[in-house]
Amino acid sequence: MITLKEFIRETLREVVEGIKEAQDFPEIGGQIAPSMIGGMKFPADSGVVYEANILATAVKFDIAVTADMTKKGEAGGGFQIGVFSAKGEGKIEARDSRVHRINFAVPIVYPVNRKTWHE
Repeated sequence: MITLKEFIRETLREVVEGIKEAQDFPEIGGQIAPSMIGGMKFPADSGVVYEANILATAVKFDIAVTADMTKKGEAGGGFQIGVFSAKGEGKIEARDSRVHRINFAVPIVYPVNRKTWHE
């Protein structure tokens, strides 16, 4: 089971690494988040901003979190919050599950592209 922290960390890592790898392609690398884009304006809903020679965006997360309140046929039932469902132990239990949504954005600066878009 992956934790929420691991999911966020790995998603952000893979986004940045994916951009860097795309920049390395000889045929198209210069077109991927180029450093010299001038005064280009991006649509407001794109999430991309170019200001003070920095190209940035926000990675938006919309995550469903399930909160389970479990009463088992033994002492020690408890409250758990997890990213994914919990594993049953083959015991009788009553479960009250509620799904909550977490919405947030993490700003990232695009990796510097050493190539130019017109190559």
